[in-house]
Amino acid sequence: MSYLFSFLLADVPEDCLQARCEIVFDIQCPGDSVKIEAQRLPDECCPHPPRCECDRNQCPELLCGEGYERVIGSHGTDVPGSCCDIYECQPIGKLYQLF
Repeated sequence: MSYLFSFLLADVPEDCLQARCEIVFDIQCPGDSVKIEAQRLPDECCPHPPRCECDRNQCPELLCGEGYERVIGSHGTDVPGSCCDIYECQPIGKLYQLF
């Protein structure tokens, strides 16, 4: 067994050496989320695939001009690609309907 192969298997439990794991592909996440890298838990043989998680710090902040206020148009979800709330600027004092 080569040194490199031995090094790669150093933290894999011996009972996992014959495990057949699915191939894990890399992913790209939308701008409102971050990638959680593939991980293998200590008591499992195969790694969990990478996944995207919402990161509300990545959501754009809408700044309204003088005489306008920020009003929520729709709420974000916990689904990458639609994590962020969507806002619009409305004249201050205008009656508006929330959906």
